[in-house]
Amino acid sequence: TLEGAKFFFLAVSRLIQKGYPIIIVHAGMEQNIYEVMRSVGFPSNHYLGLGQLSYEQALMAAKDADICSVIINSEEGLGTKVFDYIYLDRPIVAYAPKNSELEEVLLPAENAFICQETEQMEAAIRIIIDERRDCLTVSSEFKKNFSREIQNKHYYQILQEVIKNYKK
Repeated sequence: TLEGAKFFFLAVSRLIQKGYPIIIVHAGMEQNIYEVMRSVGFPSNHYLGLGQLSYEQALMAAKDADICSVIINSEEGLGTKVFDYIYLDRPIVAYAPKNSELEEVLLPAENAFICQETEQMEAAIRIIIDERRDCLTVSSEFKKNFSREIQNKHYYQILQEVIKNYKK
């Protein structure tokens, strides 16, 4: 969503103006990204656009990040990127609707921040940097719930229910 991108770039721009040494590293090909940056006065020397990358390359780029960002406009659906960020165990600053599925999934993680406006995003990023938060959560239970093994068990149970109901 362009609105979420504007809020994000404006929040980071404000932090850069306050002396925070932030570089946005972006994997992807959103066409309007430079227009959004210009509209909020984001300093282009603090943006590194990697372009479209393979999944493996994008994951390696995200692995090197101190903070991961998700920008969605839907109350339903998560986007697969969030699962990669959970796996990487990095703090997450997200723009998403209040009470969205993304918020529901990330709520137990102490270093996941779901925001709806610039000020919230700025405060979240500042907290992560100032307090040197370097993981999404210290809860091994939270992380375990997203392991491939656990997720495959969930999918298997769902498939079994579908097959059982189909045979009825």
